[in-house]
Amino acid sequence: MDRDRVRAVLEALFGVDVRSLALFRCGLAIALLIDLAERARWLRANYTDSGVLPRVLLPARPEAVFPSAHALGGSLWFEALLFALAGAFALMLLVGWRTRAAQIASW
Repeated sequence: MDRDRVRAVLEALFGVDVRSLALFRCGLAIALLIDLAERARWLRANYTDSGVLPRVLLPARPEAVFPSAHALGGSLWFEALLFALAGAFALMLLVGWRTRAAQIASW
């Protein structure tokens, strides 16, 4: 077999269609936006200091809890800002603008 034929066979077996990756990216972005919309309904109760778990009740050892940006501030405006930021990154994923940075930030 010549080199071009081997390349064609390998590409057929292991090649990835970029359209399917784009569709997966859009699906992921839509799932993130739906998740944010669902969780935003209970923003005050689940994410602020006036909710079910104020930050003062978090364990004293920071290594005992998974680090989260939500633990940095307990006010409603701060949590709404974090949700808006997450929504902006999900929209970036949806439209395909700076997708690598948007994927890392969404993670």
